[in-house]
Amino acid sequence: MDKDQDYHVHCSYNDHSASNLTIKNVIARSEKIGLKVIALTEHVRRTSDWVPRYLDELRAETTVARSNKLKVIPGFEAKILRDGSIDCCEEYRYLHHSQIRVIVNAE
Repeated sequence: MDKDQDYHVHCSYNDHSASNLTIKNVIARSEKIGLKVIALTEHVRRTSDWVPRYLDELRAETTVARSNKLKVIPGFEAKILRDGSIDCCEEYRYLHHSQIRVIVNAE
């Protein structure tokens, strides 16, 4: 386990995080404590209408990231429903590449 990497970080887009846990603040804190890689994994549902705002904010904040020493991986955490489908917006449901990670958990 690398102590300078955290692949399960939440920010204020998460359904139970503090409002001051913004992407900007998460990046600043991660840089301050010396992390080299973080993956933001916000809880997502099929009805989540905030996803485009989240991805736009991530792009903007990582573009102006102060040190450029921190790699930020955008991601989602979604549930596998009883019918076997993934509770995630259709356009993000099956992505797993260098741009976006989807973590799935059984319901």
